[in-house]
Amino acid sequence: EMAFSNFSAVDVIAFDDTEIFGPDDVNLKRFMLYGDRDNMEKAMRQMCSLFSVTGGPLNYIFAGALDNRVRHSPAGNPVIEHDGISGDVGTSRICAGSEEYMLRHGIAIPDGAASVERGIDTTKVMYAAENGEVYAKFYIRYSFSEEFTMILPSLKEEGIVTLVYTRDPNISNELLRTLTAGSDSVRVMKRYTPKDGEDKLYSRVSADIVSYGEKVNAISTVIIAKKYKKLLDRLSTNEIYAMAAGAVLSVLLTIFNMLAVSGIIFGFWQIAWCIVLYFVSRKTLLADKILEKKSKKKENR
Repeated sequence: EMAFSNFSAVDVIAFDDTEIFGPDDVNLKRFMLYGDRDNMEKAMRQMCSLFSVTGGPLNYIFAGALDNRVRHSPAGNPVIEHDGISGDVGTSRICAGSEEYMLRHGIAIPDGAASVERGIDTTKVMYAAENGEVYAKFYIRYSFSEEFTMILPSLKEEGIVTLVYTRDPNISNELLRTLTAGSDSVRVMKRYTPKDGEDKLYSRVSADIVSYGEKVNAISTVIIAKKYKKLLDRLSTNEIYAMAAGAVLSVLLTIFNMLAVSGIIFGFWQIAWCIVLYFVSRKTLLADKILEKKSKKKENR
C-alpha cells in the first residue's frame, strides 16, 4: 500500500538527454566549411573533443561521423553555457553554439542569412569557431526516441511533468515545444558542469522502484499506479451516489408501503450499478491497455 501511494503521487520524472534522444534520433543533416577550411576530419575531430566533455546526442553524432575510429582527448578548460560550449583543443580555443552564443562572445557570423535559416522545423543550426573565427556550420535534426514517443501521451494524460537534463546547446524548451506540438509537458534542465563517470540525476533520492527492464517499464508502473488511484477515487464517488440513491429508494418504498418488493428488483438494481462501475473502470484504464498493446507489438517486431 505504501508503494502504491508513493507511485501515484509522482508528478515529475527526470530523464537524461540520451534517454529521449537516442543515437539514431539525432542526425547531422549537412554542414558547411568556411574560408580555407577543407579538412572535414579535423573539424569533426575538434567537435568530438569538445562534445566528449558534455556527452549526450552531439557526442554520438560527431563520434559516429568518424566511425569512432579517431582517438581524441576531451577539451581542456571547458565552459558550458545554455546555448554553447567552449574548450581548448590542442593549442586552439574552440567554440560551438547558436548564432546568439557567437555574437554574445564577439564572434562574427560569416553569412547574413543565418537568422533566416535557424529554427526551421526541428533542425537546429550550430556554428563552430576556432580562436574567434567561425569555420563551420552544422544542421542537426532532432526527434524523440520511439520508446519516449510511446510513453509521452500517457505522461501528459496523467499530468506528469518531464524534465530533460542536458548540456547540449541545441536542446531548449522551444525545441521541445516544437517536438510536442506546443505542449509544455517536457522541460529542459541545463547542466553547466563537465560530464564525469559518476554523472547522476540525483545523488540522494531513491525512487523505490526495482526494474530489470528499461526506464520506460518503471515509468509504466508509475502511470498504472496513478490510473488505479484515479479509479479508486471515482469508485468511492460512485459508492456515495449508490448509497444516497439506495437511501432515497428505501424512503420511497416505505412511504408507498411497498416493503414486500420482489428480490429480483434489487437484483436489477445491483446489475445497473455494476454496469456503471464497468464503464467507469474501462474509461480509466483503457489508455493503459492501449499502451500495453503497443509495448507487445514493439516486442514482437
